[in-house]
Amino acid sequence: MAKKEVNIQRYASAGNMHIEAIINKLFRFESEKQAIEKIESLEETFTISKNQEKDPPKPCVILWVKDFEITPKEKKQGFMGNYGFVTFEKTDDGFFTLSITKIDTELKFHPRRKRIKQQCPNWGHPILRNIKKGRVYETIEQVNAEFQQLHLEYPNTTVPGQNKLYLMIFGRSDDSKNPIQKYVLEIKNVQGGGFTIEYEKNTYEPDPTKKKSPTEEADKSEEGQGHFASMVALKRNKKKT
Repeated sequence: MAKKEVNIQRYASAGNMHIEAIINKLFRFESEKQAIEKIESLEETFTISKNQEKDPPKPCVILWVKDFEITPKEKKQGFMGNYGFVTFEKTDDGFFTLSITKIDTELKFHPRRKRIKQQCPNWGHPILRNIKKGRVYETIEQVNAEFQQLHLEYPNTTVPGQNKLYLMIFGRSDDSKNPIQKYVLEIKNVQGGGFTIEYEKNTYEPDPTKKKSPTEEADKSEEGQGHFASMVALKRNKKKT
Protein backbone atom coordinates (compact mmCIF):
# COMPACT_ATOMS: atom_id res chain seq x y z
CA MET A 1 0.00 0.00 0.00
CA ALA A 2 1.43 3.35 -1.07
CA LYS A 3 2.25 5.75 1.73
CA LYS A 4 0.05 8.84 1.72
CA GLU A 5 2.01 12.02 1.09
CA VAL A 6 1.51 14.63 3.81
CA ASN A 7 1.68 18.27 2.80
CA ILE A 8 3.44 20.06 5.66
CA GLN A 9 3.32 23.85 5.59
CA ARG A 10 6.64 25.37 6.62
CA TYR A 11 6.47 29.13 6.48
CA ALA A 12 9.60 31.26 6.60
CA SER A 13 10.38 33.30 9.70
CA ALA A 14 12.43 36.46 10.18
CA GLY A 15 14.26 34.60 12.93
CA ASN A 16 15.46 31.83 10.59
CA MET A 17 19.21 32.22 9.93
CA HIS A 18 18.81 32.11 6.14
CA ILE A 19 15.95 34.65 6.12
CA GLU A 20 17.78 36.89 8.60
CA ALA A 21 20.81 36.90 6.29
CA ILE A 22 18.57 37.87 3.35
CA ILE A 23 16.88 40.69 5.30
CA ASN A 24 20.27 42.14 6.27
CA LYS A 25 21.84 41.45 2.84
CA LEU A 26 24.67 39.44 4.38
CA PHE A 27 25.01 36.74 1.73
CA ARG A 28 27.96 37.04 -0.66
CA PHE A 29 28.18 35.03 -3.89
CA GLU A 30 30.85 35.29 -6.57
CA SER A 31 28.39 34.63 -9.43
CA GLU A 32 24.74 35.09 -10.38
CA LYS A 33 24.49 31.31 -10.74
CA GLN A 34 25.29 30.81 -7.04
CA ALA A 35 22.73 33.45 -6.02
CA ILE A 36 20.06 31.83 -8.20
CA GLU A 37 20.81 28.41 -6.73
CA LYS A 38 20.28 29.89 -3.26
CA ILE A 39 16.89 31.30 -4.30
CA GLU A 40 15.90 27.90 -5.69
CA SER A 41 16.87 26.28 -2.39
CA LEU A 42 14.38 28.55 -0.60
CA GLU A 43 11.58 27.03 -2.69
CA GLU A 44 12.59 23.58 -1.43
CA THR A 45 12.90 24.70 2.19
CA PHE A 46 9.86 26.95 2.73
CA THR A 47 6.24 27.15 1.65
CA ILE A 48 6.08 29.62 -1.21
CA SER A 49 3.18 31.89 -2.15
CA LYS A 50 0.82 30.63 -4.84
CA ASN A 51 0.93 34.10 -6.39
CA GLN A 52 4.42 34.10 -7.85
CA GLU A 53 5.37 36.87 -10.26
CA LYS A 54 4.85 35.86 -13.91
CA ASP A 55 7.84 36.30 -16.24
CA PRO A 56 10.00 38.25 -13.75
CA PRO A 57 13.02 40.14 -15.13
CA LYS A 58 15.28 37.93 -13.02
CA PRO A 59 14.87 34.83 -10.80
CA CYS A 60 12.86 35.49 -7.65
CA VAL A 61 10.50 33.89 -5.16
CA ILE A 62 7.66 35.25 -3.01
CA LEU A 63 7.46 33.98 0.58
CA TRP A 64 5.22 34.69 3.53
CA VAL A 65 7.61 35.51 6.39
CA LYS A 66 6.58 35.47 10.04
CA ASP A 67 7.53 38.63 12.01
CA PHE A 68 8.71 40.41 8.85
CA GLU A 69 8.34 44.23 8.84
CA ILE A 70 5.13 44.36 10.89
CA THR A 71 4.12 47.95 11.64
CA PRO A 72 2.43 48.88 14.97
CA LYS A 73 -0.82 49.39 13.05
CA GLU A 74 -0.56 45.97 11.40
CA LYS A 75 0.18 44.35 14.76
CA LYS A 76 -3.05 45.77 16.21
CA GLN A 77 -4.95 44.46 13.19
CA GLY A 78 -3.68 40.92 13.77
CA PHE A 79 -0.75 40.64 11.33
CA MET A 80 1.75 37.91 12.22
CA GLY A 81 4.04 38.47 9.23
CA ASN A 82 4.19 39.80 5.69
CA TYR A 83 4.83 38.64 2.16
CA GLY A 84 8.29 39.31 0.76
CA PHE A 85 9.76 39.39 -2.75
CA VAL A 86 13.18 37.69 -2.69
CA THR A 87 15.66 38.21 -5.51
CA PHE A 88 19.39 38.89 -6.00
CA GLU A 89 21.34 42.08 -6.62
CA LYS A 90 24.92 43.13 -7.10
CA THR A 91 26.78 44.65 -4.17
CA ASP A 92 29.13 47.64 -4.18
CA ASP A 93 32.09 45.32 -3.63
CA GLY A 94 31.34 43.30 -6.78
CA PHE A 95 29.63 40.28 -5.25
CA PHE A 96 25.99 39.15 -5.41
CA THR A 97 23.59 39.03 -2.46
CA LEU A 98 19.92 38.25 -1.83
CA SER A 99 17.40 40.88 -0.79
CA ILE A 100 13.75 40.87 0.25
CA THR A 101 11.12 43.57 -0.33
CA LYS A 102 7.86 43.73 1.58
CA ILE A 103 4.66 43.24 -0.43
CA ASP A 104 1.65 44.96 1.14
CA THR A 105 -1.20 42.42 1.14
CA GLU A 106 -4.62 42.49 2.77
CA LEU A 107 -4.75 40.54 6.03
CA LYS A 108 -7.46 38.17 4.75
CA PHE A 109 -4.95 36.77 2.22
CA HIS A 110 -2.34 35.91 4.85
CA PRO A 111 -1.92 32.22 5.75
CA ARG A 112 -1.52 33.08 9.42
CA ARG A 113 -3.06 35.92 11.40
CA LYS A 114 -4.20 36.63 14.93
CA ARG A 115 -7.92 36.53 15.55
CA ILE A 116 -9.36 39.63 17.15
CA LYS A 117 -10.70 38.72 20.58
CA GLN A 118 -14.48 38.34 20.46
CA GLN A 119 -17.13 37.17 22.92
CA CYS A 120 -18.05 34.26 20.64
CA PRO A 121 -16.56 32.65 17.50
CA ASN A 122 -17.86 32.86 13.95
CA TRP A 123 -17.88 30.12 11.33
CA GLY A 124 -14.49 31.32 10.11
CA HIS A 125 -12.82 29.96 13.26
CA PRO A 126 -10.40 27.15 12.20
CA ILE A 127 -12.05 24.56 14.46
CA LEU A 128 -15.57 25.43 13.28
CA ARG A 129 -14.41 25.41 9.66
CA ASN A 130 -13.14 21.86 10.14
CA ILE A 131 -16.43 20.84 11.73
CA LYS A 132 -18.38 22.20 8.75
CA LYS A 133 -16.08 20.28 6.40
CA GLY A 134 -16.81 17.07 8.32
CA ARG A 135 -13.28 16.46 9.60
CA VAL A 136 -12.72 12.95 10.97
CA TYR A 137 -10.56 12.69 14.12
CA GLU A 138 -8.61 9.54 14.93
CA THR A 139 -9.19 9.68 18.69
CA ILE A 140 -11.82 11.08 21.03
CA GLU A 141 -9.03 12.91 22.87
CA GLN A 142 -8.40 15.00 19.75
CA VAL A 143 -12.05 16.05 19.66
CA ASN A 144 -12.10 16.90 23.36
CA ALA A 145 -8.98 19.00 22.81
CA GLU A 146 -10.90 21.01 20.18
CA PHE A 147 -13.80 21.50 22.61
CA GLN A 148 -11.40 22.57 25.36
CA GLN A 149 -9.69 25.06 23.04
CA LEU A 150 -13.02 26.68 22.14
CA HIS A 151 -13.99 26.81 25.82
CA LEU A 152 -10.67 28.42 26.79
CA GLU A 153 -10.98 31.03 24.02
CA TYR A 154 -14.64 31.82 24.74
CA PRO A 155 -15.27 31.03 28.43
CA ASN A 156 -18.32 33.31 28.70
CA THR A 157 -20.26 31.86 25.77
CA THR A 158 -19.46 28.14 25.99
CA VAL A 159 -20.59 25.40 28.39
CA PRO A 160 -18.80 22.00 28.35
CA GLY A 161 -20.99 18.90 28.42
CA GLN A 162 -20.54 15.14 28.27
CA ASN A 163 -19.23 14.57 24.72
CA LYS A 164 -20.80 17.93 23.84
CA LEU A 165 -20.10 21.62 23.82
CA TYR A 166 -22.77 24.30 24.08
CA LEU A 167 -21.71 27.57 22.51
CA MET A 168 -22.87 30.72 20.79
CA ILE A 169 -21.75 31.35 17.19
CA PHE A 170 -21.82 34.60 15.26
CA GLY A 171 -23.11 34.24 11.71
CA ARG A 172 -25.12 36.76 9.71
CA SER A 173 -26.34 34.06 7.35
CA ASP A 174 -28.38 32.60 10.23
CA ASP A 175 -30.46 35.62 11.15
CA SER A 176 -29.58 39.18 10.18
CA LYS A 177 -31.60 40.56 13.10
CA ASN A 178 -30.07 38.17 15.62
CA PRO A 179 -26.71 36.99 14.22
CA ILE A 180 -25.60 35.29 17.45
CA GLN A 181 -27.20 31.85 17.68
CA LYS A 182 -26.97 29.04 20.23
CA TYR A 183 -25.54 25.73 18.99
CA VAL A 184 -24.73 22.28 20.32
CA LEU A 185 -21.61 20.45 19.11
CA GLU A 186 -21.72 16.71 19.73
CA ILE A 187 -19.17 13.94 19.18
CA LYS A 188 -20.30 11.09 16.91
CA ASN A 189 -18.45 7.89 16.06
CA VAL A 190 -17.78 7.17 12.38
CA GLN A 191 -18.47 3.85 10.72
CA GLY A 192 -15.13 2.12 10.29
CA GLY A 193 -13.39 4.10 13.03
CA GLY A 194 -12.76 7.66 14.09
CA PHE A 195 -14.93 10.49 15.34
CA THR A 196 -16.61 13.53 13.88
CA ILE A 197 -18.46 16.51 15.33
CA GLU A 198 -22.07 17.21 14.43
CA TYR A 199 -23.67 20.58 15.08
CA GLU A 200 -27.23 21.84 15.39
CA LYS A 201 -29.02 24.81 16.86
CA ASN A 202 -29.79 24.56 20.54
CA THR A 203 -33.58 24.83 20.69
CA TYR A 204 -33.85 24.03 24.38
CA GLU A 205 -35.85 26.68 26.21
CA PRO A 206 -35.65 26.85 30.03
CA ASP A 207 -38.77 27.03 32.17
CA PRO A 208 -39.45 30.79 32.48
CA THR A 209 -40.86 30.25 35.98
CA LYS A 210 -37.62 28.72 37.22
CA LYS A 211 -34.24 30.36 36.78
CA LYS A 212 -31.47 27.88 35.93
CA SER A 213 -27.72 28.18 35.76
CA PRO A 214 -25.85 27.38 32.52
CA THR A 215 -24.64 24.12 34.10
CA GLU A 216 -28.18 23.04 34.97
CA GLU A 217 -29.31 23.88 31.46
CA ALA A 218 -26.53 21.73 30.05
CA ASP A 219 -27.42 18.86 32.38
CA LYS A 220 -31.07 19.09 31.32
CA SER A 221 -30.15 18.94 27.64
CA GLU A 222 -27.88 15.95 28.23
CA GLU A 223 -30.55 13.54 29.48
CA GLY A 224 -30.15 10.24 27.73
CA GLN A 225 -26.71 10.28 26.16
CA GLY A 226 -27.80 7.77 23.54
CA HIS A 227 -25.99 5.13 21.59
CA PHE A 228 -22.60 6.79 21.40
CA ALA A 229 -22.16 7.43 25.13
CA SER A 230 -23.40 3.92 25.90
CA MET A 231 -20.92 2.44 23.44
CA VAL A 232 -18.02 4.36 25.00
CA ALA A 233 -19.07 3.37 28.51
CA LEU A 234 -19.34 -0.27 27.43
CA LYS A 235 -15.85 -0.26 25.89
CA ARG A 236 -14.36 1.30 29.00
CA ASN A 237 -16.11 -1.25 31.18
CA LYS A 238 -14.69 -4.13 29.09
CA LYS A 239 -11.17 -2.77 29.48
CA LYS A 240 -11.53 -2.77 33.27
CA THR A 241 -12.68 -6.43 33.44
